[in-house]
Amino acid sequence: MNIIDSAIGVISPKWAVERQLYREKLKHLRQYAAAKTTRSTGTWVKASESVNDEIENSYKEIIARVRQLSNDFPVFFNALNSIVDFTVGSGMKFQMKLRHDSRELDENKNNLIEDLWEEFKEAKNCDYGQRLSLEDIARLCQRTKYESGDFILVYRYEDDPNRMLPFSLQVLDPNDLTSYGAKGDGNTIIKMGIEYDRNTLQTKNYYFADDDDYSQKHVKISAKNILHGFDALRPGQIKGISPLASAVLMADSIGEYIGSELDGAKLMSRYVGFVTTPNAYDFQRYRSEYDSDDGIRTEEIDSGILEYLKPGEEIKFNDKTKNSSTFEPFMNKVLRMISITTGLPYEVVTGDYHGLNYTVSRVSRNDMAVRLKPVKDAFINSFYMPIFKKFLEAAYLKNKLPYSTYMTNPRKFVRAATFTAPGLPKIDPMRETRGQVEGLDNMLITNSEIARNEGKSFEDVVQEAADDKKLMQKFGLERLPVSESLQTNPAKVEEED
Repeated sequence: MNIIDSAIGVISPKWAVERQLYREKLKHLRQYAAAKTTRSTGTWVKASESVNDEIENSYKEIIARVRQLSNDFPVFFNALNSIVDFTVGSGMKFQMKLRHDSRELDENKNNLIEDLWEEFKEAKNCDYGQRLSLEDIARLCQRTKYESGDFILVYRYEDDPNRMLPFSLQVLDPNDLTSYGAKGDGNTIIKMGIEYDRNTLQTKNYYFADDDDYSQKHVKISAKNILHGFDALRPGQIKGISPLASAVLMADSIGEYIGSELDGAKLMSRYVGFVTTPNAYDFQRYRSEYDSDDGIRTEEIDSGILEYLKPGEEIKFNDKTKNSSTFEPFMNKVLRMISITTGLPYEVVTGDYHGLNYTVSRVSRNDMAVRLKPVKDAFINSFYMPIFKKFLEAAYLKNKLPYSTYMTNPRKFVRAATFTAPGLPKIDPMRETRGQVEGLDNMLITNSEIARNEGKSFEDVVQEAADDKKLMQKFGLERLPVSESLQTNPAKVEEED
């Protein structure tokens, strides 16, 4: 309230109140439309909590619901599997590209590190429980990230003669994080089992429930020995939330809808008909069986049921044919909304490729590639690269990496590592390969880039081609010339038709 309003309030309080009311109305008119409160938004509660408070109040229920849907709802199950298959696949291709001062590849060092990495990926070396290979751990962590919002690995340092390195990984369930009984110092805050500095937000410790201890004590692990991967959506966020959270209620509703439709269809299919007679006793006497539990008489006709009604009784089933014309369009709309939350095309999530042509498939695949690229890159940076750094340290300390240059410049070794995510198969190999050849001729793309887009290493492609050539020469075979014509291309023939 300014000086004028204060003076008016002394002279005329009524006038002062009216001025304040009109000022509030003017403020409301100047708001963004999305922030205004109307009758239709009256029950829409505006969250004012911090991001960590919001996650703390919701993540347990969201994890339970997403996991339940992934177990019981086929679309959710397929969506999770598709995300893992397209982003991780059977594991990302590793290649080392250390170079001499002359910029030529250092094949000796590269081959040694690649061989060590391949050996480390085996279950007996990388997994603390010696059950999962590194590819299995990667798939599990990516699936857990989409189910729970994050994944957690513990770096284990134990000198075991059965392992190649005194370093291994242990996968923990993020749902086991607990703040019960955890106490920090005055400069830290503990939320959702994560202790972090109240000023810098730097993570200090993690607290996990001890399943073997019925006193519900926690296990404290330093953040230095934890690899915690999640997508930070807001500043200061310390824990992830499932990317599928926005589709949970919709998926649950559609699951119930499908269940009710199936139950109704099964019920209608079982009842063959109903009989009404003025002399129910004589008519039913030799034709039916009495059910003492339900108190009705029925007659089994193969897999159907014929029920006898008393005079005046009538049963009408809900006409399911009314919903048959709207059921499929409604289902498609809802399933498309679910596919949007996964970042995958509708046809991939549902397995429904009906009505697709080459053009639509190509556009859908291009959008999918754009959406998945940051997901793949994020997983490389949050999973593979941190593990690779620890692997190099352990290999050097174990004298498996006999290079003194590593300690003087470890970043050089880390930057030389490349991980190639799985690519997408071609929809029309002939047409897309011809486009790649034209790109090569015009220097718009490189062979290495083409190989990376397909989840391969160009070095491996060239090596395999050389091996194939030697094998064909051994048996006196020659490679047939490749036709450049597109006339036999199925996509082109379809378009011309």
